[in-house]
Amino acid sequence: MWGYCSQLKQYRRSGPERAALEWRDVDIRTRLAGATGLTVHVENSGRASALAQLWLTRGETSGGHNFVYISVSDGVGVGVVVNGELLRGRDHIAGEFGHSR
Repeated sequence: MWGYCSQLKQYRRSGPERAALEWRDVDIRTRLAGATGLTVHVENSGRASALAQLWLTRGETSGGHNFVYISVSDGVGVGVVVNGELLRGRDHIAGEFGHSR
């Protein structure tokens, strides 16, 4: 699943029309939580991949765990981890170089 960022609004659970999926304004978080009874978090592919890398390698380094994960597929996604924590930044746009000034 995907999410998107807006400098004017908070991080959203769903987004505008997504051509590849032919979905429009689908609240996937609520649907999945209701169907499974689990807590559901939605992240973009770059941050989700960075979290997976962090979880898989947590015990392998001494000191802080710092890296940048770059995912290139139907777009470019970036996840930034500093001191073992995923950086989201103000308005959840940390690492989103398409939103840089």
